[in-house]
Amino acid sequence: MQTAPNCPSGSECVLNGTASTAGTCIPGDCSLVAQNCPTGKCVLAGLSDGGVRRICGPAGGSLTQGAICTAAATDPCVTGAQCIGPSSSMTTCRQYCTAMTPCPSGSLCSTLIQFGQAPAGERHLVCTAVTQCNPFTQAPCAGNEACVLYAASSPPGCLPAGTGTSGGSCTSVAGCARGLQCVGSSPPGTCRPFCNPTGSPACTSGTCTALPGQTMYGTCN
Repeated sequence: MQTAPNCPSGSECVLNGTASTAGTCIPGDCSLVAQNCPTGKCVLAGLSDGGVRRICGPAGGSLTQGAICTAAATDPCVTGAQCIGPSSSMTTCRQYCTAMTPCPSGSLCSTLIQFGQAPAGERHLVCTAVTQCNPFTQAPCAGNEACVLYAASSPPGCLPAGTGTSGGSCTSVAGCARGLQCVGSSPPGTCRPFCNPTGSPACTSGTCTALPGQTMYGTCN
């Protein structure tokens, strides 16, 4: 996460990687996350040298995070998002984000995209939709994924599975193996099996305690 994202006026702190606290202050006309344009919205525009620059463009459209879109001079996505994709035929509205600016429910700030050619380009984090799943059955997550509650306001989703075993320590919500949830107010947490506080499945040992903000999902303590 960005622990001290302070840059001189006229530049923005851009993360160097998804798992890094380091960033680079890059000049631009506005901030993609703060959306501090006097009018219109902040977007990334291509330059003749293969790089990009953050500029204030026309006001945003109405398409929200994850919607299929067509890139145009007037971007069709809501303010804070932009129509981007791996190719012109596969573009969606992606909301810009940082570790301190949460994504809409059902998505996670987890994808780092290179815009433009290095070294003249920029890399920015965007929100990515997370597949909803059932923590009790782990369906429909792939074998190398775990169904976990990754945010209090979002439904359970498939994330890469960790290696933490039941009762073992964990440092992130994705730190435990399939069928387990990392619980604890601060790292390290503990990997606990899922259970239903009001029904099935119940705990084979211990007590089922509801996870914060949940009534159906809990863990065995």
